[in-house]
Amino acid sequence: ELENEVKKAKSFEPAISEFIVTTTGPKDQKIEKLARKITNAHLTNNLFSVDVWGWEDIVNKLAEYSELIRKHYSQFIIESDPKDILAPEYQAVLDDSRELIKKYMPKEALTILEKLKHRSWENAKPILKYKIYSCIGLAKLRMNKSTEAGKLLIKALKYNLDNENAIYNCALGHLLLNQLDEAYILGRKLLKMDNLSDNGHFIIIQSSPTTKSFEDVLSEVPPISQKSSKVAHALSHLAARKNDFKNAEKWLKIAIKNNEEDSPYIKGDLGEIIYTIVKEDDKTIYTGQISDFQRNKLKDALSYLKEAWETIEHTETREYKINWILTISAIKELLGDFDGAIKGIEIALEIEPKKALFKENMAILLYKNPNKDNQEAINILNEIPDNKKTSQALMLFAELLKNENNGNDSEQILKELLKKDLSEEDIGRAKKFLLDIYIKYNRINEANDVFNSLFKPDDRNISNILYKARISKISDDINNTILLLKQAMEHITNSTSIQHLLQLADEFYYLGLYKEAIIIYEKSVESSLNTNFTHRLIDSYYKSGEIGKALKICKKLREKYNKPLEYVSEVEIAIYNEIDDLKETKKLIKEYLRIFPNNMDMEISQSFVDLRSNNLENVDNFLNSNLNLSEITLQQFIELIRLCSYRDFNELKFLFLLYEMRRKYFNEYLAHA
Repeated sequence: ELENEVKKAKSFEPAISEFIVTTTGPKDQKIEKLARKITNAHLTNNLFSVDVWGWEDIVNKLAEYSELIRKHYSQFIIESDPKDILAPEYQAVLDDSRELIKKYMPKEALTILEKLKHRSWENAKPILKYKIYSCIGLAKLRMNKSTEAGKLLIKALKYNLDNENAIYNCALGHLLLNQLDEAYILGRKLLKMDNLSDNGHFIIIQSSPTTKSFEDVLSEVPPISQKSSKVAHALSHLAARKNDFKNAEKWLKIAIKNNEEDSPYIKGDLGEIIYTIVKEDDKTIYTGQISDFQRNKLKDALSYLKEAWETIEHTETREYKINWILTISAIKELLGDFDGAIKGIEIALEIEPKKALFKENMAILLYKNPNKDNQEAINILNEIPDNKKTSQALMLFAELLKNENNGNDSEQILKELLKKDLSEEDIGRAKKFLLDIYIKYNRINEANDVFNSLFKPDDRNISNILYKARISKISDDINNTILLLKQAMEHITNSTSIQHLLQLADEFYYLGLYKEAIIIYEKSVESSLNTNFTHRLIDSYYKSGEIGKALKICKKLREKYNKPLEYVSEVEIAIYNEIDDLKETKKLIKEYLRIFPNNMDMEISQSFVDLRSNNLENVDNFLNSNLNLSEITLQQFIELIRLCSYRDFNELKFLFLLYEMRRKYFNEYLAHA
């Protein structure tokens, strides 16, 4: 009979998503089992689910609507004892508290629940005590008070022992207290009551032993249950605990797709998981080399987090989900939006103005932001009381002072820091900061002392050799510096960090050893991205004579970004000019000046191309134009004077430029050569 009714329902227009058959007869496990089998088969074909409600189910559902019962079946209502007259008031308070929690106002909900508990507890029936404990537990859970919430949810069970929700809440309480065995037992009890219980599978998944693989846990969850938002969310948590972030992302997306409540918590979790996946790549974090794929992933993460934050930003829950705005800030920093990143930290500081960690984050962003000066970051760090400055804050403070050429104060901060009880990692970092100061100010003896305290004589790792090479460099022993750098190069392995690779490549680059720099840059630089590291690779190719490789990267970058790029296009133009491709040179200069007008170097380059192309009128017009000599560099003066000489320009203009150059750069040898 059920199968016949289901067959008829398939022809309904429009198509239905859920089919419920009700009967005044008792519950029938065989019929319910058949309904579940049909549902499993339907879901694989994107058809509707099937449920069978017996009279017990109908009564239970009707019981959820007390006002409906009172309206239509008042003759069956037995009036309460006098001591229960306030029961409707209690229910109203409980309903209000649940609504407040739904509206992300758990603190306000907790206030009215505590008042209800205070005035009613002594004479309250068990069911009321259960509901009060459960609601207070949920409110505290939303306030990130997991331990308190867990204890309350466990306590609540004794007042409603056989209720499925009470068992689930108790199991959740055990999970919050990390009592996995107790939670697991209750999860099994829930599945005995209903083997497709979302609550039951949620608990079993969350309480699964660490030795059990994700795949084994997943295999025990029926396909129909895997489509549940709650169960999918649990699977994502399990995957994340196992550092399987790809699966965590996958199941969170399933949870969002099937979440009818449009929960911000799932969206926030997904945004944070995607961010975690991207930042796992140390190339991304250390070098800022974000691929197009990673950039799109970060934008996805930002979108989910912004949706989550916008849902709760004007509610109490913003206090308990500051991590969302901090992650939004971190993502914007990676995407190069420093103003947006700073705005995120400002919001966090609005919520917790005295939080030292947030001020540290603000100082770091100000330090990294190319449009801000170090003094702003220093001012922020000065706002943090000394007893609340972390070792990271003090090291940043020292770095900022060093950059402001205040080496003495920077040194003093680090020496005082090293007197504290630090971890081995922080001791090493602080000593490296101190070593950097001594190297910057050519304090060779002190640099050697710190070096010897930091590294063992037989320690041949790349970090050790790099520091030894830098000390050798400030000692003017260039031959030994090169020897040490080449030794470091021999110690490169597949496990060498991207940070050490790029530090080594940069040392070769700044010594003019471009061929060695190229070998390492090629291992560590993503040349399809427009970064400073790509620029140095291009420059290394160019200066080592491999102009074909330099030109190839420049061209690909320009085509990828569909516009001229500073530095990249300048090198490309220089190469085309060198190989006498004047047509391409002219075209690229014109495109460049359209995007970057009034660029003096490029205007001078254009005039030399015009000179070579015999477009002499253009050259003369440029030389006769109103040149802003106050902003012209020495090299630009020299090039302008060369142009004048090639054109036999009037002697007065020639002498005027020569005079202005020598007046402005009177202490420069080239101005008088």
